[in-house]
Amino acid sequence: MTKQAKDNKLTAIIIGTICITFFTMTPLLNLINLFCFAGVALGGFLASVYYCSKARQNEVEIYIKDGVLIGLFSGILSSIVVVLISMFSTIISKTNPMIEISEMFNSFFKTVPNEINEVIQQLSSEYETLGYSPTLMITMLVMNLLIYPVVGLVGGLLGVVLKRNSKKPDSNYLNT
Repeated sequence: MTKQAKDNKLTAIIIGTICITFFTMTPLLNLINLFCFAGVALGGFLASVYYCSKARQNEVEIYIKDGVLIGLFSGILSSIVVVLISMFSTIISKTNPMIEISEMFNSFFKTVPNEINEVIQQLSSEYETLGYSPTLMITMLVMNLLIYPVVGLVGGLLGVVLKRNSKKPDSNYLNT
């Protein structure tokens, strides 16, 4: 593998990370993730398509594994970036969302189990003392690390497969 092919993969991963983070963190646009995390898949897809176009320009062979790995690593990196941005924005804004969540539970449900109130109080005390909740951030990171890489991988796979079908059928350019 040439240095240029490695650079293109890294650039594609960074583009995928930026796209996924943008689709996840932008208000209203993040609603796209309600549809099977379509924003995450779209980020992996765009990264993979970018890599395929650069690889064609440089006459580098494109493998399906390239799209899969680009989507996977874009998902891993973006899950970490999203949690860090969430943590820093919470610290900067000095808000305690647990108070609002507690009020929401009390307004929607007639009785809220004591266990839920205890968890909300624990998380609220973390927000009061630290400015953010490490428990909530770790939970969010684990959930994102389970979801984003898998969905990004699917998007990256789709990008390579669709670019493969757009290539001339008589060419032996794409390999599996």
